[in-house]
Amino acid sequence: MDEIREDMKKKQQKIEALENEEGSQEEIDKLKREQGSLETQHQKARSAYEGSVQVVEDTSALEEDIQVLDVRKRLMLQKKKKKTRAKPSKQ
Repeated sequence: MDEIREDMKKKQQKIEALENEEGSQEEIDKLKREQGSLETQHQKARSAYEGSVQVVEDTSALEEDIQVLDVRKRLMLQKKKKKTRAKPSKQ
């Protein structure tokens, strides 16, 4: 993403320089199209990055939930074992 931002910055500087020098409108338009394409690439890269971050966060949350459920399950099994041991057998 940093490379794309740097390229966008360079294109903007070239555009401004051409506009100040009253350069070729065709060249200015070409650079603006290229800059627009870079902006699209940057947005896609940012979305992909944010998506991957969200996946990591979701995975972490799910892992924590699983751990909590495992602990609860073990505690329930321990309680159940204690109850069955505490009941006197009828014979």
